Amino acid sequence: MLDLVVDSSLLRAAVSYATELKWLVLLIRLIAGELPEFVHPSSTGAGRLPQDANWCKKALTDPAQIQAEWCSGCPPDLVGIQTGAVSGIIVLDIRRFSGGRAIFDAMMTPTGSFKTPTVATPIGGYHTFFQHPGGFIPGIEDLFDDNSGVAVRADRDFVLAPPSVHLSNKTYMWLQRPGTVPLAPLPDFILEQIRKRLAERRADQRGGRPNV
Repeated sequence: MLDLVVDSSLLRAAVSYATELKWLVLLIRLIAGELPEFVHPSSTGAGRLPQDANWCKKALTDPAQIQAEWCSGCPPDLVGIQTGAVSGIIVLDIRRFSGGRAIFDAMMTPTGSFKTPTVATPIGGYHTFFQHPGGFIPGIEDLFDDNSGVAVRADRDFVLAPPSVHLSNKTYMWLQRPGTVPLAPLPDFILEQIRKRLAERRADQRGGRPNV
């Protein structure tokens, strides 16, 4: 077992995600204090483009490998979670101050608690975690319309995870931690909308319209 030279909440979280939840973990270092090493410089937090086509191969599940990164002399700055079937999760990226608020409200119980693990993002939004429904689901930036405020983070995508600190110096925080509630199945109306948007995307690529 490696001796830990840094007592880090970020390290403990990364190990927990990998070992307890079986999620693939991304350890992210900033470039010049600004951009993750595998994120395209045009990134604004949405519509991100991997700079390295093999970035998914950097995801880790072995706690010894994760700990070794903190013993390397250059510990990671942020922790991410690879979404999609490989981790068994799909995440709705909900921006609070746009159309996503109505969708967010649908994720609440009558008593005001969350139905599934949920993160508060530093920009006033939410990441809601659900069971991956199977198959390949690519990312979708605007699930309901061009300004819906709801994005889908699924296969070959990722989200930053608590307790990472955003460039605004605000922290990603769990509002409903994994383990306090189980991962909920993806709501039927969300899954249906995902299928609709993917059909529209395929039709656009063919230059036609989907059959409805």
